[in-house]
Amino acid sequence: RRQRQMCIRDRVNTAVLTSDTLEDPLRADAYVTIPLDEPDISLHKSVDRDTIPVGDTVTYTIEAAVAEEAGEVLNVTIGDASLPDAMHIDMASIRAWLGDHEITPVPADIQNNTFSIDFGDLRPKESIRITYRATAQDDELAGTQVTNIATLASESLDEPLTSEAVVNIVGEDLSLIHI
Repeated sequence: RRQRQMCIRDRVNTAVLTSDTLEDPLRADAYVTIPLDEPDISLHKSVDRDTIPVGDTVTYTIEAAVAEEAGEVLNVTIGDASLPDAMHIDMASIRAWLGDHEITPVPADIQNNTFSIDFGDLRPKESIRITYRATAQDDELAGTQVTNIATLASESLDEPLTSEAVVNIVGEDLSLIHI
């Protein structure tokens, strides 16, 4: 697996003994495995409103950034696959930026009420921002909390990063959620 190759480096030390009295040289190899640190990349998810009534829309923002001192982060994919169908994502509203440059069209892989975007390799100091809207469409959401989780996966990471944003959904009478 390439992920394993990125997080561990194998080294070989070879000793060779030659002599006029030896027909063939003697050879011995010693192997050492050196774990490498994972790159320093952050993930943050936020929402513009923490409470909405059924029928309203929120805007989610996902941000990721590679630290200045970090190494390259390989094959980065950011996804959102946690919203219930009743909290419908407006797929046409998805926008993405690499640094200050907006990516158009957005290369989103859309499946039902989920999406993921492949960003390729990220260098130190590069950042990503994704925004999109979702609407609480069904009365079944009234009185609940909707937790939305973003995931960042990379060949350079042992485990994906996650970040969440929570929205409280109230009924039309604007009653608070039941916890």
